[in-house]
This record gives sequence, C-alpha cells and structure tokens, in this order.
Amino acid sequence: MQRPAILVHGGAGRRVPEVDAAADAGCAAAADVGWDLLAHGGAALDAVLAAVSALEDNPVFNAAGTVVNANPGTPKNNEKENNFGGTIGGPIRKDKAFFFGAYEGQRSKLPNPVVLRSLPFAPASVQALLGPKAVSYNIDRIQDTFLIKTDFNINNRNQLWIRFNQQNFTGTNLEASGVTSSLEHTGNSNVKTSTLSSRPSIQPPAKKWAQSLSKVTFITMRSKQSW
Repeated sequence: MQRPAILVHGGAGRRVPEVDAAADAGCAAAADVGWDLLAHGGAALDAVLAAVSALEDNPVFNAAGTVVNANPGTPKNNEKENNFGGTIGGPIRKDKAFFFGAYEGQRSKLPNPVVLRSLPFAPASVQALLGPKAVSYNIDRIQDTFLIKTDFNINNRNQLWIRFNQQNFTGTNLEASGVTSSLEHTGNSNVKTSTLSSRPSIQPPAKKWAQSLSKVTFITMRSKQSW
C-alpha cells in the first residue's frame, strides 16, 4: 500500500522576501491541516479542501479571503463602518422649559464572500450553472436615530415631559445572507419606527383626601413601525 502524500504551494506570483518565512510557515501549516485529516481516516477530497481553506484564511497569501490582495503580507480591509452623531440642548425659557436633541448615524459596508469549496470538483455542467452565482457581494447597513425631548415645569408641583424617537434602518442584501447564499437569494430590510411618549407628573394638593398621595404620574406612548 502506497503512503499518501499532500503537497501545497502558495501561488505562482513573484516571491516577496519580506514574507518568505511567513509564507513557508503558512504552506507547512496548510499541509499539516490536510495531513491530519488523512491520518485520521478522512477522505482525500476533504483533506484538499481543508488545506486550501487554510491557505485562503492566511493573510500572507495574496488570495487570502478569496479576493486578490494588492499588498502581499498585509491583511485586506474591505470592511467599512462609520458611527457619528451629536447632541444639543438648553433652556427654551429659563427655569420653565427645556429641550434636548440627539442624533446618531451608522453606516457599514461588509463584504459577503460566497464560498463553494467543492465547486471545482463538480461536473462541468454544475460548475457552469453555479459558477456565475458564486460571486461576492456587499451587505450595507444604514441607520439613523433621532431623539427630541422637552421638559416643562408648569409650577412647583407639576411637571411634564414629551419625547419623540425616530429610527430609520435600511439593510441591503441583509436577509438570508451568508457564505453559501448567492446574491439572488438575499433581500433588503427597510424599517421605520416612530415613538411618541409623554409623562405628566402631578403632585396632589395639600388636602386631607390627598395626604396619602405624594405624586401622581401618567405615561402615554404611541409607536408606529413600517417595513
């Protein structure tokens, strides 16, 4: 019985002296991953896929992450995420009315690679059918949240606040995404939520019937959501 063997290589491009040692170590590690599967009775196909996956997951190689890296030896950064916002507040009327406003925005762009590791080993007809669908796409998220709040001191005994919240969210290619889900099977999310709430705080008058009450509070809320 012949002894099995496994051979991996780190690509056909030019060698980069700065990462030679790391590339050699990456190839050895990928070979070890595949060999470990063979040594424990795994199928040859599984061993090949495991070794290739180890190479793809290594940022040293310019095909790491299934997309060519223009700077070999450095991880690619295809993700973009931004958070920003601000607040404002102050008196509307001194000691009587106040306002507060806040805004927060979020923007993110995340790559979604489609990985069908066994596709190269499938029949030509299957490759022709699924190959064009196994392309990466982006998942985008856009979210804006707003808060407006006002406080009123009606008098020394009674107060009132009113608050309005608004949330707008759009997710592109967010539904049913994943490494085995093609672009045509994803969907978008569009959600808008509006909430209006208020709370008057009333302190009962100093009457005998009200002496057992220190404060009465009412809360009202109305929310609307659309998809």
